[in-house]
Order: sequence, then C-alpha cells, then structure tokens
Amino acid sequence: PVNFLLATTDPQKLPGTVLSRCLQFNLRRLNAGEIKDHLASVLDADGVSYEPTALALLARAADGSVRDSLSLLDQALNFGAGKLAEAETRAMLGTVDESRVVALLASIVNGDAAATFEKIDELQSFGFDWKASLAELALICQRSAVYQKAPKALPDDTPALESIQSFAEQINEADLQLYYQIAVAGLRDMDLAPEPRAGFEMVMLRMLAFQPAAEVAVQPAPAQKKTEVSVPAVEAQPPQTVEPPVIDTAPAEAVKPAPEPVAQQVTDTLADEVPVAPAVPELTNQPVAQLEPSPEPSVVAETPQAAPPVVQQPEAVAPVKDISQLDWAVFAASLPLKGMLVALAENTTILQRDAGRLVLGVSAAMAAVCPEGVRQRFAEMVQERLLGIEVELTVLAENDQAMASTPAAKAAKAEEDRQHSAEDSIQRDPNVQQLVTEFDGRVEPNSIKPVSA
Repeated sequence: PVNFLLATTDPQKLPGTVLSRCLQFNLRRLNAGEIKDHLASVLDADGVSYEPTALALLARAADGSVRDSLSLLDQALNFGAGKLAEAETRAMLGTVDESRVVALLASIVNGDAAATFEKIDELQSFGFDWKASLAELALICQRSAVYQKAPKALPDDTPALESIQSFAEQINEADLQLYYQIAVAGLRDMDLAPEPRAGFEMVMLRMLAFQPAAEVAVQPAPAQKKTEVSVPAVEAQPPQTVEPPVIDTAPAEAVKPAPEPVAQQVTDTLADEVPVAPAVPELTNQPVAQLEPSPEPSVVAETPQAAPPVVQQPEAVAPVKDISQLDWAVFAASLPLKGMLVALAENTTILQRDAGRLVLGVSAAMAAVCPEGVRQRFAEMVQERLLGIEVELTVLAENDQAMASTPAAKAAKAEEDRQHSAEDSIQRDPNVQQLVTEFDGRVEPNSIKPVSA
C-alpha cells in the first residue's frame, strides 16, 4: 500500500472524501523550555560546548517551532565559530541586552527622570529596537510579578534572575502591575507614534508620572455653621363654625395684600446664605394610636405552577408523494446530509422512475471511494422522504452518458461554459485586440476568470 502524508494548517478545506480516509494528527507549538532541552540534547550528542543562556535566547526566538530553532542554532554556531555563547548569539539575533533594560527600569523605580533619559540614549547608541526594548521591559516586570507570588516558578537559568529577584523585593505588587500594564499599552501605541523613540520616551514618562498614589490620611472636613431660624409654635385651634359672609353695598375699598408671615420673611432673607434643608413632614396633634396603619387582612393565594417549557421541534420536511416531476438537484439539496453523503448526492442522478420504484445511479469514481454501508444509508434516507417508493442505487459505468446529468456534472459544465464565455469576451474586446496588435502580445487563457454574478 502507498501512504500519503498531507501537511496543512487548514484541514477543513480538504474534500470530505479525502478527509474521511485520513488519520489526523494535530501538532502543537512547543514552549521555550521544551525547545531548549531539545537543542541541548542535540549539542550534547555532537559534543559542542554551549552556554545555557544562549540556548534560552534561541528557544525564545524560535517561537514554538523546532524547525526554526534548529535553523537558528546552525546560524549561531557559524556566527560563533563553532561555539555557542550568549554574547554572539544575542548579537546575531539582534535582541536587547537585559542589563540595559534592567538599568532603565531601576531608574524608573527610583523616580530619576534624568537617569532614565541617559539609559534611553545608551539604548539608541547600541542600536536596539525600541519596540523590542519595551517588550523586554514588560517581560522583566512579568517575571518579577511571578517571582513575588511563586519564586520556584522561574527556572534557575532565567535571564537576569538576580535583577528580577531584586525588583520583586523592592517593588510592591501594585507598582509592578502598573508598569506592566503601561508597557503593554505602549506596545500597542508604538505604531501610532510620530517617531519610535518619541513613543518609547512617552511610555517611560508615563511610568514616571502615573505611579500608585500613597495612602493619605483623610481629615474630616470642618462642620459648616448652621443658621437656626426659630419659628413660634402655633397651637392647634379647635374647629370654628364658619358664618356666611355679609354683603355690604357700600363702595369697596382697595384690597391690601396680607402681610407675609415672619417665617417666610426670614427664609427669603437668608435664601442666599443658608442651604435649603430637606422638607420636614408635618406634625399632627392626633394620638399615636391613630397614626398606626390598620393591619391588612392576610390573604393566602395559591402560587400558580410554572408551565413546563415548550420545546419547539424542528419543522419536518414534507414527504414527496409524486416522483414524476421530481428534480433531483433540488430534492438532494433538501436532504439533511453531511460530509461524504453530500458528495454522494451531488454525483448521483435518476435513471428510472416508475409508480412505486426509483432507480438512482452513482458515478463509478464516487462509488470507488464511498463504502457500501454509506451508499446503503444514503438510499435509506432518500426512501424515508418518498412515501411508498422503493429506492434502488446502482453504479454507473465510466462512459455512461447518464453521468452528465448529475448535479456535480451540471455544475462543472456550467462553470466551463462561463469560463469559455469569459475567454471569448476577452478575445473579442477591441481594447485587448489593440494591445495585442501594438505590443505583439498574447492573452493567457489561464489568467481569465469569469466575474461572479
């Protein structure tokens, strides 16, 4: 038997007839530690000396790919004249020196802006990439935060481990989280900066400016002086009998407005000086017993039982009773088919239809890759939709003319006609003919594609 190995990152684009006959192995990316151990085993087997920190740089640059890591290892050995050292490996990869970034972060932690800009000038003098330098700074903050919570989570060969331990002891958790968040946000904004260095400097200034505020003891605010207004108490008067008014025929005098109460005058005078107090409910002279609400009668009501949820069943497709005018392409599209069954339906056509019998023919090429059990299941699904109709599935010969009536053959013929029409339209175009004549050119038929409707 012949075995084929298919490597792809998009397996869903493979035809169902091919995918169903394959064993799929999903590969994953390796982490930096696994790649580093693999490279170490290769160098140990070849007897090549190396520095563990150099292997860590190569494993990180490989980004999960063993093949890329081996290619980088070969380049690093050639660059270092057969030896693998950290300095040569860093120079070959163009990565940022952690010691420079550590010194930069130390100046930020100390709040020294002048020293921070001196470290930025040093980074520029060595030609380091600004985005890579900012990413390295964020990585140091992340490792320091990890060391604070789980010191054993970092391996012993972690780059700049001593500096990370020092930062974890000196910087509190809130500061580290803030530095990391500012660095990550700065990485997103680096492409929007007018200049790479300007974007990097603004991130450093943001770290210097936006630091977690220290806890400040909040003193209670002095109480404001309140102006008390005394209003004479008004005694409750018993209800009086209202006499009907006496109508006087004498000429009426001008009615003078009644003087405002004293309390209203004082309120208007102090309106701009005293804040408005919330409304106070009126007091009543009724006894307390009369203010209590009467107890409501208790009513015991039965809680209605919740109706059970109604599960909506999918709408069933009406069965076909008359097959005299049955369109196979439309009928096959209405069937609930998946995978190989879809391809089987597209390569099938109607050979004979009687009152109680339907004969279907499938192409020989499709039958060769479709097992007998799948074809039997397909015939049963078709028969379930046809009431009282017996369905028979036969295999067509390679040169059978009935193969031209399958949905797949019709679709291929339609696509071929559209292609010929597009080529003919291009060949007849006056502008194309003029270009071919003047520049002694020719039209490539394979470059012509029909325009989708």
